[in-house]
Amino acid sequence: NLAYVTSGGGDCIQIISIEDPENLALAGSIWIDWPKDICISGNFAYISNNGRDNSMTIMDLENPLRPAVIEAYFVDNDISNIFIQEDIAILPMNNHGCEILDIADRRNPQPIYEFDRHGLNVKEVHYTQNYVVTNWLLNRTYSGFQVFDISNLNQPEIRCQYGIDRRNIWYFEVVGNFLYGYDSRAGFTITDFSNLDEPEEVSSWRSFDFGVIRYFKIENLYAFLSMSNIDEEFYDHKMVILDLENPREPVVAGSCDIGVGGRVQVSNGMAYCRTDDRMDVIDVSNPNEPEFQRTIDIERTPSEYIVQQGIAYFACNDAGLYVEDVSDPEDIERLCRFNPDFNIQSIFLVDTLMFVADSQDNGGFYIIDMSDFENPEVIIGHETFGIAQDISVIGDTIFVANTNNLGIYNLIRQEEEENFVRETLPQPFGLSSVYPNPFNSTTAIEYALPFASDVSVSIYNIHGQIVDVLLDRVMSAGVHSVVWDADEVSTGVYFINLSSKTKSTYTKVVLCK
Repeated sequence: NLAYVTSGGGDCIQIISIEDPENLALAGSIWIDWPKDICISGNFAYISNNGRDNSMTIMDLENPLRPAVIEAYFVDNDISNIFIQEDIAILPMNNHGCEILDIADRRNPQPIYEFDRHGLNVKEVHYTQNYVVTNWLLNRTYSGFQVFDISNLNQPEIRCQYGIDRRNIWYFEVVGNFLYGYDSRAGFTITDFSNLDEPEEVSSWRSFDFGVIRYFKIENLYAFLSMSNIDEEFYDHKMVILDLENPREPVVAGSCDIGVGGRVQVSNGMAYCRTDDRMDVIDVSNPNEPEFQRTIDIERTPSEYIVQQGIAYFACNDAGLYVEDVSDPEDIERLCRFNPDFNIQSIFLVDTLMFVADSQDNGGFYIIDMSDFENPEVIIGHETFGIAQDISVIGDTIFVANTNNLGIYNLIRQEEEENFVRETLPQPFGLSSVYPNPFNSTTAIEYALPFASDVSVSIYNIHGQIVDVLLDRVMSAGVHSVVWDADEVSTGVYFINLSSKTKSTYTKVVLCK
């Protein structure tokens, strides 16, 4: 019943309880330097940190309300994403290949393979059995695929590097033993990876009559391609459906003219292509005879859209949420336009509850009851630490990606709320007390951390020189204390410094002997 959320910068991850939508509450927060990506597997969370020190932080979620940092694995370059499969972590590096780790012992991750090549940026990763398939960006140009055999963790092996002679491999999907990709030279390609020692490109398809592929989606042994033929005066857009039953001979099952093309979604026999402020609706229930229905004009360019059970939801930022009934393409009906006093940047639908990320300054996220389209009701709003950019929900856990952190939230029951909030309210960062002060030989320094943090407690003299370092490691959220034994230090005024990677504070103490 918890959600964990991060973004490409900032200093914390938030946890929100979503068990009861009417009683949304901050369940906890974790102090992490510049979290960028998070992957949850089992009772562990793996977070890429691209702050002053590039690293993968591993958190123990056994107690989801008080997650604990158990290890940080440092690397030399920015981590673009994290992919976890059982006891393997794959860390694609921006412009420096990728690294594979054995994480069977979460407290002691061990590197088992590193492919480091300057200018190589792994963009996507797909798994199939014991293999990892990636495509990469080399010197700003997509250059091919790479297949890792990770069945033997002690000796991972690159089984092949495929497509090096090609350029601009923009997108791919792996289904079974086949990899479907778009290559700007060869068009739509199908590669058989059943023999990973020698992957075989079994076919390719392109058509100058239909134009260039803009996007595709694989669904039920069909490829749904959005294509555009660029003329000097106009764009000619088409939906082309390829029958993939025989991968060696993909054939055009059907095609039709469409209005705008763009990114493709397929649901319940309907295909949807959206670009900018318009969306095409195509009936693909009979792939041999796709039928363009109409283009829906959206008053404002949506930042995101969802189509579920014939209902389309368009997130249009400050223009609000547009809801259209597209179940009958001949009779598109606007069900509502909901324009609250917050920006609808990103949306995620669970049954009749719409979760919304608000991208305004001092925004947050909201839950809207959409059971009655004539009267959508904001159930609750919750401020986040930063500007909310994206939102996702897994089970009863909300993940909110903010401009400076990942928030993780869990809903709780009304009867639990008072005790829960009191127990999990973060303590402010700072030095709580120093006692005794003045002191003779030893003094206890109490400090508080709102989130788990990599902190240091240091002693400085009046000249700004470090006298002693009492602590320098990751500490959990809460109130802690450390004792300074000053037997070997002379009488005088000293300054205690509590410092993390993003915050620092001082207090003065007097030593009298």
